[in-house]
Amino acid sequence: MWEVLNQIIFVAELLLIFVGLPLVFRKRNTVKTVIFMGCVVALNFVIYLLPAFFEKLVLGEERSFFLYLLDGIPAAAKSLVGDTETGIVEVYASHFPEYGLIFGLGIAIAVVSTSFAAISTFGRRISNAFKLVLRFSGNTCDLIAGNSEEAIQYAKTQKNAVLVLPENTEKSAMTEYIENGCTVIRRKLSKAFFAGKWFHTKTRYNVILLQDEALDEILAYLGDERKTKDIRFYLETESGVLETLKRRIDAMGSLYRTRITLFSRNELLARVFVDKNPYTKHMPREFFGDDTSLKDGVKLNLFLLGYGALSGEICRQFVINNQFAVQKDGEYHASPIRLSVYDKTADKNAWSLCGLPNALRILEENQTEYFPMPEYPYEVDCVKDGGYEFDTIREIANKALDEDSFSYIIVDTGNVYRNIEIAEKFSLLLDKCNCYHIFVRNRSIALTHDRITCYGDTGSVFTHDVIVGDALVGLARDVNRFYSGKDTWNDLSYFGMASNIALAQNLRLKLNLLGVDYQNDGRGEGLDLASELPAKLGDATDYESCFGVSVRNALLAQEHFRWNAFHLLAGYLPMKRCRVKVWEENGKIKKTIKDDTLKKHACITTFAGLHALSNELSARANEIAGGKTYTAKDFDYYRYDDLLLRAIPGFLEENRCSVAEK
Repeated sequence: MWEVLNQIIFVAELLLIFVGLPLVFRKRNTVKTVIFMGCVVALNFVIYLLPAFFEKLVLGEERSFFLYLLDGIPAAAKSLVGDTETGIVEVYASHFPEYGLIFGLGIAIAVVSTSFAAISTFGRRISNAFKLVLRFSGNTCDLIAGNSEEAIQYAKTQKNAVLVLPENTEKSAMTEYIENGCTVIRRKLSKAFFAGKWFHTKTRYNVILLQDEALDEILAYLGDERKTKDIRFYLETESGVLETLKRRIDAMGSLYRTRITLFSRNELLARVFVDKNPYTKHMPREFFGDDTSLKDGVKLNLFLLGYGALSGEICRQFVINNQFAVQKDGEYHASPIRLSVYDKTADKNAWSLCGLPNALRILEENQTEYFPMPEYPYEVDCVKDGGYEFDTIREIANKALDEDSFSYIIVDTGNVYRNIEIAEKFSLLLDKCNCYHIFVRNRSIALTHDRITCYGDTGSVFTHDVIVGDALVGLARDVNRFYSGKDTWNDLSYFGMASNIALAQNLRLKLNLLGVDYQNDGRGEGLDLASELPAKLGDATDYESCFGVSVRNALLAQEHFRWNAFHLLAGYLPMKRCRVKVWEENGKIKKTIKDDTLKKHACITTFAGLHALSNELSARANEIAGGKTYTAKDFDYYRYDDLLLRAIPGFLEENRCSVAEK
């Protein structure tokens, strides 16, 4: 019997060595470590107790079992630090020599386990403190505030990220976050914290708050800042108050505006959706001409089943980003998206639905007072209150089957399973059609159909690249520098920044029209294709070269229609001719073609209408020029439509983007 018990103890020791210790070491979990150490203590208690029982039962020792138990507990505890009680073990080992090995192995396991547990417990805190110092003193550091699921995921996955926990966070909770791979600090987001010793002058800090509760503290810090710390704040806020907060901060000046970026969750989700899924990603190439313009007669459909806050934001950004030029009789015109909304809660008269087209129709009644009226960026085909029954699905499918059309169908009914069911019905009805793509709001259930794409995973947008967006903002700044001739980014309003960022977002669509696509992966593969882009575009030799059919002119027109859509959906409308002012000041001609307060802009016109504007400006300038002769070329607005085209090669090279033929 005693040999069998010895063997059982030996097997238990092997299990602790080869199974328990590696498992606990890999997971580094406090609860598992405590359980493991309990097993080690229990094993050493048994290792001491077995010789004691042998002495009592076999050798006839008169000592009571209770006293043996009392001696065994401290003996097992002492074994954790290598202090052994060997007397009773030596007697047992004289009868069973292999027990000396078993006893020594047990003590070794206890000492190693104790050392590991100490390192595991205190080492994580030491490691966390070390990481904090490194991250706060590096080139960049992202601080994500709070203990929400998104904040924790950001801290675990993003480079140089620190999780900022509330001051009342328990130490046990902090330990758990550290064990899960986060670098954490426990601080109140306050003026004193931002002004304190943690923040250095040579590091760029991105403070990300998934709520706007600390806004007053941020404003107080920026109001008193005297040092040159580079701290940028990114605040998530509700869509409904986003514009109100922007106006408040806009009025406070450039320091606040350039340091505080406001965003909503729906804005980020829509931005990612629109960037990844322009029409050009799925449209057959035969829908486009050799000059990259959309062929005359091709219809673009956008169907939305469900029109909640996210669908509305996707619709707005998608319409802006997916404007195309159509060539008719040697001139370029816009191709409006045909928009259909199926949702009983949709406000048909909202500006982004029927409100904008209705406003333009009113202006068209007095067309002579304006430069040529802009073509609509979209046309509302229908806004229906109906549900999501099969008749509705069949109606949409029949429209999608129209000849010479391409359709995006976005399904967001508020129920994931209904979304999937509707998408599968569409795929059956459109089985023999290749001119559609379905998007289903669903972040948990994988779908394998090659014409169905899932979207809406909030975790995918809470990343540095999406929230801070160094590459996107960098491209927008480059575009603005080309426009101004110098870096005036810090002088822009929130709207001005948003306008340049919206232009930068159009990069993928323009590259797709040129036959290539890109990934911002830092690998720099296929950059030789990027170097060929200028040759595809050709040179703009003079003002007159902007007229006629060419790849460059089609892209200039496409950009102008995108710019129109951005301003129109932001509430801007064309400016009357009589509101355009031209005057002379210190020998130079000055002009006013917009009023940002009243949201009026004279450049909101057709592509050919820009030439009409330039002609009128030159004519008025000649009336007051005193002998100088101005032409439309002196008031060239077409040159602003190639800003992104000029920035593309440098952006792809600088960010080491991979480029491939599409």
